[in-house]
Amino acid sequence: MPAPTTRRSLLPLLHVSEHLTNRSPRTCRYRCGDQCAQPVPNTSANEYFGDMVAATVSRRSVLQGATGAAVVTSLAWGTAEDAAAAPGRGHGQGRKNLAGFEPIPPTPNHVDDVIVPAGYAWAPVISWGDPVEPGAPDFDVDAQSVEAQKGQAGYNADYLALRRGGRGGNSANKGLIVVNNEYTNPELMFPGYDDAAGPTPEQARIEMAAHGMTIVEVSRTGQFAPWTYDRDGARNRRIHTWTEFAVDGPAAGATWMRTSADPSGRTVLGTLNNCAGGETPWGTSLSGEENFNQYFNSVGAPDPGKRLARYGIASAGRGWERAEDRFLVTAEPNEVNRFGWIVEVDPEDPPPSPSSTPPWAASSTRGRPSGWPPTDAPSPTWATTSATTTSTSSCPGTPTARASGPTT
Repeated sequence: MPAPTTRRSLLPLLHVSEHLTNRSPRTCRYRCGDQCAQPVPNTSANEYFGDMVAATVSRRSVLQGATGAAVVTSLAWGTAEDAAAAPGRGHGQGRKNLAGFEPIPPTPNHVDDVIVPAGYAWAPVISWGDPVEPGAPDFDVDAQSVEAQKGQAGYNADYLALRRGGRGGNSANKGLIVVNNEYTNPELMFPGYDDAAGPTPEQARIEMAAHGMTIVEVSRTGQFAPWTYDRDGARNRRIHTWTEFAVDGPAAGATWMRTSADPSGRTVLGTLNNCAGGETPWGTSLSGEENFNQYFNSVGAPDPGKRLARYGIASAGRGWERAEDRFLVTAEPNEVNRFGWIVEVDPEDPPPSPSSTPPWAASSTRGRPSGWPPTDAPSPTWATTSATTTSTSSCPGTPTARASGPTT
């Protein structure tokens, strides 16, 4: 049975002001490193992939397909009465709403609430700091530590997948959720945080531990009951900035993947800024490392081939070099090459289960991938990145593998 947890109130919204979009400036700062205010790294005349997609695919058409069914199947739930009611109607003059619910009307971004469609309810499944791994303590905002955060739920959830069924898929009321923990907001995490000075080495390490992925078992008492997480789930796992990832494919062992800590160039520590993701036909989870460039201090680093500029690595970073010099480009120039990939994790194979080297290597174009679409057949899959345009994978990978390929 899931252990009861003490729920904390939601964090207040950050102050919202004009910042090119209607997002909070803090969101832009920590999520993508103010990308819209930086020089455009891709100066080619190639057609922008977003425009190509917009010309052929609409959000509504996606909802009509199998992908839409996965999108609509969320952790919100309806009541029994609503289940018996007629399907929702859209705004299309009486045409059936293919999504199955009434769309949420536009809501001002200063509204501090979670808005769900009529007939639905919501409840938190897991919150930042909730214990996930054995021995992890209950969250205490005034007593945070690196070791505690390594075993607690990560920060700022992005992609989330609900994998129905217990181990072996034996129950409709049990499952596993895979969550990307994309980025951190230190000014909200640490009471009295000095924004002007930046993080202390300890605060930076806690942020590093809060990045990555959270994998936890969940259950519910029935079809119309909320999901709750199991604190003692056997498959619970935190993946953070020190989790080892094996590099597969052409990049494995490449000169530009080697560092002083990994002279073989075959084992990367951690994953960060994990944005969207997807599930493979063979049961693993894929996660795209998006704006990795903002984590590296490149001040004073030589860039004769303009490769740093091509990936937007042109800032003082987030202060993580105070904790580990691998985030200082002048100290470890190749560390930047080890992020910005699509990583692969087997949620059914948590430590300490042994992991074997895969007989097939996945391959992917390096970029700043924002997603990986799900497929229902083991055929080549296309993913998009913000730095390049294509990547493929058509074969099983290791329980924690880094999909890799030649830099272009």
